Amino acid sequence: MRYFVGPLALLLFIGPASAQEEVVPQDKIPKAVMKALLAKFPKAKIDKCTKAKEGDDIVYDIEFKQDGRKCEADIKENGVYINYEQAIEAKDFPKVVREAIDRKYAKATLKEIMEEKEVKGTDEKISAYEVVLVTADNSEVEVRVSPEGKILEDTGEKKAKIRSDSQPDSKSSGSNQNNPKRQRGTLSLTLRVFDSETQTVHVKLLLNR
Repeated sequence: MRYFVGPLALLLFIGPASAQEEVVPQDKIPKAVMKALLAKFPKAKIDKCTKAKEGDDIVYDIEFKQDGRKCEADIKENGVYINYEQAIEAKDFPKVVREAIDRKYAKATLKEIMEEKEVKGTDEKISAYEVVLVTADNSEVEVRVSPEGKILEDTGEKKAKIRSDSQPDSKSSGSNQNNPKRQRGTLSLTLRVFDSETQTVHVKLLLNR
């Protein structure tokens, strides 16, 4: 996470809002996790593995390919699945989900579609579709959509909010220009904070001279 303070461009680093991910070499993945992975995906070729503490659990996020198909799985340290994802073709994309995306991003090109399945014991059900798309203005956006067509997450909206928040407040700016006494007596400092999920927090400090 980075902070930029006015023209000083002061760069600071603090810990992320969520647990820090740690890269795990394949030979350090717990046996229970590997056993669970290979039981469901016997031909898995691991590309990357990270772990992070989520609540009381250590969860391993494994990116891999099965017969050339891109996949990802979240598995607890004890070998219990949380969910897993598999790439699917556009022809297998549910119509209701595609229509929800088309309404939001007309003429967008689908770049990648991942079907996410939630696992609870022996029960598995499709919980979401994670889609990477290129919009009409050539921007890359990631959208997470429920099987019913409800948009759950949209990085395009977050990016738009950041751009909007970055615009100067013309009303307050004009007020300061018309009040030189206020300009001389008060130093206004605005600190913008962006976390790993692109959320924005504004902290405004007024320092009197």
